[in-house]
Amino acid sequence: MAKLDEIAEVLTEELEGFQKAIQQLEVIAKKLDHSHTLMEIENTRDGVSKLKQGQVNHFRKQRQEVHQLSQKLEGAKLVPKWLLGLFFSFLISVMLVLGYSIFQASKIPKMEQTAYSQGESNAVRHFDRFMRERPKAGALYKEWLDSKGKE
Repeated sequence: MAKLDEIAEVLTEELEGFQKAIQQLEVIAKKLDHSHTLMEIENTRDGVSKLKQGQVNHFRKQRQEVHQLSQKLEGAKLVPKWLLGLFFSFLISVMLVLGYSIFQASKIPKMEQTAYSQGESNAVRHFDRFMRERPKAGALYKEWLDSKGKE
């Protein structure tokens, strides 16, 4: 867009320069109207007016083309702003979910160890309680252990 603005500025400056040149030619043409060579100047004046009209038409056409070009450039956006916003918000959401998932996954081994320790202590307490509540089973278990130890 900045390039288009620069091109428009250059064209505007050139238009102003041509307009100044035309004004100078008009001043010269007025001076020549008052001179003795009026007949020769009349021919030159006709040529200058034709040239001036040609330049005016040319500048008008250039302005129209620059205007059409700037309208085309305005409409030629590669990606709309709302789509960029949607993409970046989706990207941020994915990054947050991915980060949270990695954080939770890194805690799994510790959670497994904790669960194993709790299960082991629960089993030992349950076994201990079972032995206290059933003394006969405790005695049988001790006999069994002794017989296993002898083997």
